[in-house]
Amino acid sequence: MQSIFYSEEELEYATEARAFFEREIGPYVVSMDRENRYPFDLLEKMAQRHYIGVRFPARYEGGGRDMIHETIINEETGAQSYALACARSVPHHVAFIINYYGNEDQKKRLLPGIFRAETIVSECITEPGGGSDAARMKSRAIRKGDHYLLNGEKRFMASGGVAELFLIFAVTDPAVHPTKGISAFAVEKSLGGITALEELDTMGWRGLRIVSLLDFKDVKIPAENLIGEENQGWPILMDMLNSERVLVAAGHCQELL
Repeated sequence: MQSIFYSEEELEYATEARAFFEREIGPYVVSMDRENRYPFDLLEKMAQRHYIGVRFPARYEGGGRDMIHETIINEETGAQSYALACARSVPHHVAFIINYYGNEDQKKRLLPGIFRAETIVSECITEPGGGSDAARMKSRAIRKGDHYLLNGEKRFMASGGVAELFLIFAVTDPAVHPTKGISAFAVEKSLGGITALEELDTMGWRGLRIVSLLDFKDVKIPAENLIGEENQGWPILMDMLNSERVLVAAGHCQELL
């Protein structure tokens, strides 16, 4: 079947993906919602086919494809469950920042686990006092020698209730406008000081383990966990959001073929 939008290879890729999702994923999305069950097993099945991190380099165990293939997979995931599409998308958003702004050690250490669905991640931007206006964030990360001390709150974090790795944006220079003084950090839950509070019972999103609040209290982040340069978090965030919006839009589509 010809398409003015997709090549024959892309259509074939979509057809194979749709068959997989209908066979291996579709029968289980109702129980994910009814039981409020995070889809660890479904994400593992997807990872085995490189359906997590589709666009990222194969040397880090990504799919080695491009953004078109990434959006195809999010569309097919969203056709079964948008909550699942979101659970699949968050690793993309976190991996985007690590892949394009992290150093080689960070890529080798963090990306394979994300793409194998072994490391559940959460992207931490929104705060109680600022949602879409991310420049109003108040979370602070203060440099203390070889580490940063993080304090603050984030809210409405998808996968926040089960994540082992958080991609956190926090103010590192309060003397300037936040767009000039925010930094990005990869923060392992094992560092301590991280508390996930009440999870939200959101219709259509059950199983995603969205938390009403993540509290960070004196979290000691090693300096090597800084992603990119200090105080360059705002342009990093804006760059990531451009691709995130494309992927989110794809997840809401209902028909490709």
